[in-house]
Amino acid sequence: MLKIKASRFKQLVKNITSIRISIEIDARVKIYIKNNLGAPFIIGFMIMLIISAINLTINNVNIAEKTAEYAYYSLIIGVILQIISINKKNKHVQ
Repeated sequence: MLKIKASRFKQLVKNITSIRISIEIDARVKIYIKNNLGAPFIIGFMIMLIISAINLTINNVNIAEKTAEYAYYSLIIGVILQIISINKKNKHVQ
């Protein structure tokens, strides 16, 4: 007969639960991105803008300017893709 300590069993159950939750979150993220094509680019824009601000505060002006420029391009792509996503949703509703 297999004997498992109670604390080990609790840890095992906790690990299985966390795996199940992460799979559910992954599925939700995939569905969200599928419905909102521009979301990754808009999130990238925010991250790059924060990086740009950090570089600006530590006097890396050239890197800050380039990062801000790429962030702007990412925002444009994200907005265009969001418009396409919204148009697709509206076509399915009608």
